[in-house]
Amino acid sequence: MVAVDHPYDSGEVEFPDGRMVLTRSAPSADAVAVRVADLRCVLDQVAVLDRGGNPDAERRPLPRGLRGLLDLGRVGVFGHSHGGASAAALMDLDRRVRAGVDDGRRRGVV
Repeated sequence: MVAVDHPYDSGEVEFPDGRMVLTRSAPSADAVAVRVADLRCVLDQVAVLDRGGNPDAERRPLPRGLRGLLDLGRVGVFGHSHGGASAAALMDLDRRVRAGVDDGRRRGVV
């Protein structure tokens, strides 16, 4: 399982180079586009891991035996709110994603 923390979703996000970004309000279409781009980047880096590469910005050592361990033929994505819209958009744009869930339930709707 891989989890993603998108910049601007939480109070602050710190990048490996020490740069910080703070929460800001973004229009919905922009928020989904940013999340989809983030998710595609994460998928690219997971593929690097599976090939035995090390995408860590600080080149910290990775666990032994990771190469070839990931099943990239069975990728799914789950999201809520903007994340759910991002999951749907990602499935449409990226053939690596085989399943998705949008947990964007509305109050009063079963």
